[in-house]
Amino acid sequence: MGFSYPPTEDQLRIISPFYTLLSSDNLLWILRIFSLLLVIASLYLWWKLLNRLINKRIAFISVVIILISPTIFVLWMLHPFDCLKFFLISIFISLAMSIKKKWILFSIIGSCVLILLSSVFTSSERSSFLHKLSLSDAQSDVNIRFGAEDKLTDPVEILLSLKRVSYNKYFFYYKNLINEVIPFFDLETIFYQEIHPLESKSVVLFIWPEIFLFLFGIYFLYRNKYKKLSQFITLMFLISFWNYIFCPNEPYRKFVMILFPISILIALTINEGFKRSIGFMQKSMFIATFIVLMYGIGTNYYDLFNRTSYWLDNRPLFYDFVFKTISEKGVDNYSKIQVSSLVGKTEMYCNFYLKKCDTDKFVFKSFDLTKEKLEDKKLYAGFVGEFIGPDYKNNMNSNWKNMISGNEINIIKIDNLRDTIAYKYGNEIIVGEKR
Repeated sequence: MGFSYPPTEDQLRIISPFYTLLSSDNLLWILRIFSLLLVIASLYLWWKLLNRLINKRIAFISVVIILISPTIFVLWMLHPFDCLKFFLISIFISLAMSIKKKWILFSIIGSCVLILLSSVFTSSERSSFLHKLSLSDAQSDVNIRFGAEDKLTDPVEILLSLKRVSYNKYFFYYKNLINEVIPFFDLETIFYQEIHPLESKSVVLFIWPEIFLFLFGIYFLYRNKYKKLSQFITLMFLISFWNYIFCPNEPYRKFVMILFPISILIALTINEGFKRSIGFMQKSMFIATFIVLMYGIGTNYYDLFNRTSYWLDNRPLFYDFVFKTISEKGVDNYSKIQVSSLVGKTEMYCNFYLKKCDTDKFVFKSFDLTKEKLEDKKLYAGFVGEFIGPDYKNNMNSNWKNMISGNEINIIKIDNLRDTIAYKYGNEIIVGEKR
């Protein structure tokens, strides 16, 4: 069993200038190892910091809790910019602690600026929170609500003056922002990865039995009156919240900074479990929780390795299938090769898998073979909707194989993606040629 997920666009952006020096696969693994070293360096700084704040045992347990998280594994395997951000924030916080009185302000300002810069320069998208800051979105919601209730048939009989009290752009503006913020404070989101309101899945941050260790950790924090540690945990929650609202990426990347403060609270509970003074019942509960936790870690990693498409973005899987199939068929056997550009940087992936993608031979754009003329000695690679025509409901005809064959296309290879990544074009990937 091995983790064979393709490279992400962030990784390709970094390694593409060095293709002449080493093979693309070797460059990818060098980058992954470097990302892992950044994570290890971050955790070392974290251990040193907690060692000063409280003690070695709690510092060590906190580091272990973070390190076993599936999110950390995915981070160094796929997201080098996140690993760099992880490392730089650790440096900011470590430096801030040495300044003593002004460390809180320095940490918050430095980390928040770094998070904003990383969001701007490492992603072309804006966070959903920033989208909701626009009053135009709120105005659109108001129009939709009025349109739904003021239908000609079965209208909702409410006075217009009463509707305007709550159905206005400022109300929806407030409502939209609150909906963006609430998941950060939801324990179900953090420990069970049920991201509301759609309950979409995300890479696991914490294994679910850790929720009990977290709740007991809050109790031990205040029972033992760790004043300075309480301030530090509060600081880390503030930085985590800032990262959550301004990170434009997947949920597990938005939540990743929360691993730091929660790991301390879990470590406090585990530390209590090592004490000889606790009773037989408490020890039994601690051991049972530990066994379930170990089982959860094992099964989660097993599932992550065996059902990668369930947990991670399916777009790189599209390019992995397409370009490996093209490589098997042989680039030189075709005068033209057209690959869909519906889901990402097609040329970037082509250069990774096929080394040199001659622009005279390769065409990187979407197509519609129900409207375009088929060309001899040309290979087509894309979604089923590009072969039989798109559908605005994303419902592809169940007889699509016969429809493609009727269009004089020879299907070379087919794959099916778990998630819909090109709406209107179906989930099946097809590599085909003219008969």
